Amino acid sequence: VLSGKAVLTKNSLGYQKRQVFPPLVYLPGYQQGPPIHASAAVLIETGSGTVLFAKNHDLRRAPASTTKMMTAIVALEKGDLSKEIRVSRLAAGTPGSTIRLRAGDRLSLKELLEGMMLCSGNDGSMAVAEGVAGNVNSFVTLMNLKAKEIGALNTSFKNPHGLRAPSHFTTALDLALIARYAMANPRFARLVSKKTATLRWLDDQNKVMAIRNTNRLLWYLEGADGVKTGTTNEAGRCLVASASRDGRRFIAVVLNSGDRWGDCARLLEYGFS
Repeated sequence: VLSGKAVLTKNSLGYQKRQVFPPLVYLPGYQQGPPIHASAAVLIETGSGTVLFAKNHDLRRAPASTTKMMTAIVALEKGDLSKEIRVSRLAAGTPGSTIRLRAGDRLSLKELLEGMMLCSGNDGSMAVAEGVAGNVNSFVTLMNLKAKEIGALNTSFKNPHGLRAPSHFTTALDLALIARYAMANPRFARLVSKKTATLRWLDDQNKVMAIRNTNRLLWYLEGADGVKTGTTNEAGRCLVASASRDGRRFIAVVLNSGDRWGDCARLLEYGFS
């Protein structure tokens, strides 16, 4: 990496290789592809790390709730899904999308992760962070360490939910790397492929909530199996989408898109074709 930019080198076949971990191979003509509306986008094949399409893929942007992919990775690797977590006032008061948590509520980490990843509960993400690491700052430190380990070198997290914060940024390419890593974890893959779930509170057996995944592609794109939506005024409408067919998986990322469903569907179909 020189001056924050990826170093690309060509071999005799005209392919480009990114000289950072993990290795990625850029196909010739990767700047060309299907028409998309997003300000930044990328399409990769997960097995080989092949970049089939990229548009402003190294441009730093606000990630909105796509941040929660990393929150889930850290929680799954560091936490116990059966652990009972008591919701704090801080978590319950988190603004934005919610699973209607109240201070003193008790839920398992598994339930909180479902609420966080399927319907993007910001309150759930804060409860997860506090329950796994003891406090939000310690959890965010783990998020950033994991990002560097994965190779998402142009990423900085400041919270576990993705609401606007100074120096909270990533890139389309880094989100693809994070999703590539995450989808290799069977527990993560099962979580984000769920279309619906029912949350159950441990402190009140009568309190349940039926939730639905915000990722519409799960319902109409063949092979769609993840991963996360995100929307804020700063970030625009974002989507990290995964689909698998015949043993191959592609991941598409679109940031600040006027048609995130169509953009990702076109990119994924382009990959399979």
